[in-house]
Amino acid sequence: MIYLMQYFSLFDSFGTSIQLRGYKGQTQQKTIIGGITTITVYTLSFCYFIYIMVLWQIGDIGPQVSKFNAVQNFSIYQTGDQSLLDLTFTQFQQHLDPFDEKNIILLPLLIYEIQGKQQVPINMLKNTKVSQFNSTQIQTKNLTLILSNNSDGYKQQDATIVIVDCEDKYLLQNQSCAKQELVDKFKSLADSIMYYNTIQTYNTKLKQIQTVQRKQYLSFEYTSSYNLYMQLNTANLNVEDGLLFQNLNSFKYVDDISFMNQVNSKEYNIKSLGYNYYFCFVLKLSPLVYEVDIRYQNLGQIFAMVGSIASVLMSVGILIEFLNGYYQDNILIYKILQQYFPNKIQINEIGQIINISGLQDNSQIQKLQELADSKLNILNIIYQISRIELFLIYKFGQNELLSANNFIIQTNQFEESQEMTSLDTKKFYIEDMDVFQNQGIQ
Repeated sequence: MIYLMQYFSLFDSFGTSIQLRGYKGQTQQKTIIGGITTITVYTLSFCYFIYIMVLWQIGDIGPQVSKFNAVQNFSIYQTGDQSLLDLTFTQFQQHLDPFDEKNIILLPLLIYEIQGKQQVPINMLKNTKVSQFNSTQIQTKNLTLILSNNSDGYKQQDATIVIVDCEDKYLLQNQSCAKQELVDKFKSLADSIMYYNTIQTYNTKLKQIQTVQRKQYLSFEYTSSYNLYMQLNTANLNVEDGLLFQNLNSFKYVDDISFMNQVNSKEYNIKSLGYNYYFCFVLKLSPLVYEVDIRYQNLGQIFAMVGSIASVLMSVGILIEFLNGYYQDNILIYKILQQYFPNKIQINEIGQIINISGLQDNSQIQKLQELADSKLNILNIIYQISRIELFLIYKFGQNELLSANNFIIQTNQFEESQEMTSLDTKKFYIEDMDVFQNQGIQ
């Protein structure tokens, strides 16, 4: 059973390397500059992480946005509660509201055209609110526009808004046309119609669709009519804003409106549209559509962003590792030579030997460093141990050497001797090991 359990250890993928211990149990060479650099790098990385997280929380990290134009053959757009076009009159000299339901002077009519055929006109005075001029403001809510090339049975559907003289046949309950005296008074005054066209845009910071109203004025004249053709450019928006996983939201809105205007005579209007109108607003869907994809940074991408910067900062560690290795080599050479020249060697901050007392020739110092460096070679270490073993066998015999395996060091017999640490530097050039012999140093 024990052997079976030991067999399982062969499959351990989380083993650690067996390393020699250095000073105070350390397995790596560490320096002050390396410690300062490590603390600095980790501090900067953590501060940058906090900075990025704050920017991400308040929405100052911009999302990835891709936008391209496409041509669509079929599209349905419904305004819902959002008014696409608002109309109101501005009377600055004397307040007269032509859209007052009790005294209607001008009547707005909504006419759908399905596949080029006019439908029954709809009285628009049922969708109103009070304007900033304290007059009635017409709203175009719940419109349905269709762009179709007979796709899936849908037919093309456009919307036309005309403003005509009040006629009883178009009136709803509790509505009445104004008397001729009031109509003549209104026509005698200079007035203009103001219209708002509404478009929408997506605010990437607030993560919501915002509405923009553009206001324009048109002069009111009775001898001619004003035609305004409005082509609506829609946008299909996909927003991905999941914290960890995908959370996709889709929106469709009017991103822009193209205008084309034309002034016609009353006679032409009657022949072309069949109505004697003063203003005509034609609303159509454009075949051009904007495909917009917005992808917000999720938590994983934020970590990747921070990690990329941290990896750049950690590249400083390559230089520090080189300096640590260089320092370690210098210190080992210093420790070896210190055994032969105790308290006679001077080193600088990175462990380089700058002077040895009693040696004036720099070439001798350089040669000693090369010899000490060769002692660190693993082959030289094995060679020296082998020589010691051969010496012990020759001096004491094979049996005595093998019996040393059973020796136990008694605590009361183990005392530190000064003779173990004292070396005679004067005999260095004569009694040193082979690696220092025959080097021509006198």
